[in-house]
Amino acid sequence: MELYAVYKPGRRAKSQNRQLSWHVCDLEKHYVEAHLALSLFQAVCPDTEGRAQRTAAYEAEAKVSVYGDLPAFYATTRAEALEGWYRVRQEVRDRGGDIGSILKTEPLFHARSFLYCLDNFAKLLEVMTKELHAPAALDSAFRVLEAGFPNLVAIRNSAHHMEDRSRGLKTGGKPIFPKTEEAIEGGRLRILMVDGLMGTNYSCTMADGELGQVDVSGRSLKVLQQVFQEVLDGFDWIDDMWEVLP
Repeated sequence: MELYAVYKPGRRAKSQNRQLSWHVCDLEKHYVEAHLALSLFQAVCPDTEGRAQRTAAYEAEAKVSVYGDLPAFYATTRAEALEGWYRVRQEVRDRGGDIGSILKTEPLFHARSFLYCLDNFAKLLEVMTKELHAPAALDSAFRVLEAGFPNLVAIRNSAHHMEDRSRGLKTGGKPIFPKTEEAIEGGRLRILMVDGLMGTNYSCTMADGELGQVDVSGRSLKVLQQVFQEVLDGFDWIDDMWEVLP
């Protein structure tokens, strides 16, 4: 994974408003976490299909080892069912396989984590722009962030309220009318996406019915790099103990 470094001029930002100094430290945490989420996403995506195939093969072999010629559902009690499940899973893990359901979930899990890192960074930066003695550079940086991720808030809202989106509802219980269409045999169908991954794009239907996406890639992290560097450069610093992040 390519790293997107920023130059931090000192140990602590100088401000008449001490809260702003601490907020810069929090932004740093969200910036580093975004790198971590993207790194984990990119690590699992290329080989997910290969790992799934190996896991399926290991699981088939493990079931023969545990159950013999009996079907896997031979168990007559909950205890027997759980014991068989643990034995099969342990053999799969011993062979170097994964748990299939976890394996399938990994890319989406890390993509969603990346979204939340961006959102946490954006929400905190917006708060900082309204603080007393906030440098003018923060407003400029926040505008760059909004331009880079114009639908971030709407996507975050959908991701946080899946209990409503899964029922086709937005805030206040009003219905969502999806605008995304997909071709099917004999016509086209409007799609409501609650929580999904399309390539490298975390995707979900927003409250206005449009499909919202955040690209989980270095392109998005590069926008965050530009924004955070602008924030750091907008402050004076207490000392010159510089650092390069992440």
